[in-house]
Amino acid sequence: MNSQSLEFSEHPTDVFCCLISYLCIVVLQRQIVAYKDYFLSFYENQPDHVQEKIEWILSLIRVTKQLPEKYFKHIEGTKGLYEIRVEVAGNIYRIFSFFDKGNLIVLGNEFQKKNSKNTQTRN
Repeated sequence: MNSQSLEFSEHPTDVFCCLISYLCIVVLQRQIVAYKDYFLSFYENQPDHVQEKIEWILSLIRVTKQLPEKYFKHIEGTKGLYEIRVEVAGNIYRIFSFFDKGNLIVLGNEFQKKNSKNTQTRN
């Protein structure tokens, strides 16, 4: 079996379940749009390796039904606001987003989280 084909058993229920699973994978295609120019301005100012990671995570969001919180997390205390989480070489980027009409994800503001360790000295 190559990666483009499906193997079915002889049982009709197995064929049906396999077909439904395949369709769920193929049909899920979220549309992602940017609100105004906030995201695009941020994106264009990032180095290539950060842009590649952002594109990879956005491609996961387009086709994956249930995303790990590592990449896409609901922001507690909000109604429908999410953060897309991108980590590259120890730097963490957050892209605020929300759903509009089901499968449409709108990208809004973003920021780079600074990892600073607060050290306190004792006198």
